Amino acid sequence: MDIKIEIKDGPPITGVVTICGYVETPQARQLRKTLAEIEEKGVGRIIFDMSDVPFVSSTGLSLLVSYSNTKRADWGENPVVLAGLQLSVMKSMQVLGILGLFAVSRDIKTALEEYGIT
Repeated sequence: MDIKIEIKDGPPITGVVTICGYVETPQARQLRKTLAEIEEKGVGRIIFDMSDVPFVSSTGLSLLVSYSNTKRADWGENPVVLAGLQLSVMKSMQVLGILGLFAVSRDIKTALEEYGIT
């Protein structure tokens, strides 16, 4: 899994996290560390570009859910946005009943436009 991070001016300051590859337990650990580093930069929203993620394990999904729940309390509405979900990942999230915990955008361009990020 490769992770690319961009910090965009807001408001709020937004971290754009582009993930490429499978997200399994080792990658979820790496992602957790990355999110902690991003938070030190004062972000108030995270947009995940997941267009190149064909699979997210239960550990990865658990990380996303707990992160979103925690950040909703800290940052308010739609703190975690998932952009460009592949159908297989989206269906897994729907079956588990967790898709509604996130703001979802068709792709990263749409997500940036929806939230006024340039």
